[in-house]
Amino acid sequence: MRMAKNWRLAAYILITAATLAWITSFALKQNADPDIEQAGYTLAIIAATLQTIGVACFGIYSWKRKDSRDR
Repeated sequence: MRMAKNWRLAAYILITAATLAWITSFALKQNADPDIEQAGYTLAIIAATLQTIGVACFGIYSWKRKDSRDR
């Protein structure tokens, strides 16, 4: 069960980081400077990746939690 909690913690951290990255990327995309605007789009891609990995961690957490209950 301890290992499952680590996956849940990783998911919380990744999804929180992704949320902050989404907010920052939205603010950067509103800038008139093309280089800063491009950085906003790049940050949005990073945020989507972090969010996907975070959701995968939640899936692993649920799977390990179910697996430990079956034993």
